[in-house]
Amino acid sequence: MPDILNYVVLILFCILAGWLLGRLSSRRQRSLPQDRSRETISARRSVQVRPITYERFPRLRENIRQVQVRRELLNTLTAPSASFVALLRYRAIDLYRSQHDVSWEEAAQAINALYDNAALASGQQGADPLVTALLLQAGCRQDAMIYFCQSTGAISSEAVGAIDFLQNLLNKNDWSFAQGTFELDLASLQFLIHCGYEALAIRYYRERTDVSLTEAYRIVQDMSREVFSQKSR
Repeated sequence: MPDILNYVVLILFCILAGWLLGRLSSRRQRSLPQDRSRETISARRSVQVRPITYERFPRLRENIRQVQVRRELLNTLTAPSASFVALLRYRAIDLYRSQHDVSWEEAAQAINALYDNAALASGQQGADPLVTALLLQAGCRQDAMIYFCQSTGAISSEAVGAIDFLQNLLNKNDWSFAQGTFELDLASLQFLIHCGYEALAIRYYRERTDVSLTEAYRIVQDMSREVFSQKSR
């Protein structure tokens, strides 16, 4: 009889020990995520965010300067007499930068010095880039060359680079060079009418005066009659 009781007590002890071990294990598992989350939070709090500086990101300063240079060049296009000079200057800076492996700011300073020393001012009124762009868009490259040369005093070989550069912008649907506070150039309008581009003349007149299509058509028709009446004399 005592042996049986001892055996029963041993079984109960094993069952009780197993139950206690299970309880301790479940409590430990519940406490682990909380401890880990606390460790993660404390680790995050201890991380120090380093500020963004030009020393850490050297390309950042270069990109900002490049945008500033381009913006300044586009702003110069608001002056009709210097519009194509600015366009050529932009292309010259781009070529200088690629050939000499310098920054946009350094290339702009070098090209600006060359332009300032070259005495570019002349008696020419200048070419409106919108007129040249309209002629190129219509597939009239030869007349675009003639207009550019007559308006700027450039020779054909000098105009090729500007025309090609402008055509490349048009191929990318980039008309930023023709935007801004340009004024209507009567000489440019007369050139379009004289060469028979009345549709382009109407569009040019509307772009530069912001009048209605009917008003632009009437003005261009009146000027066209005057031009061709002078031819017949």
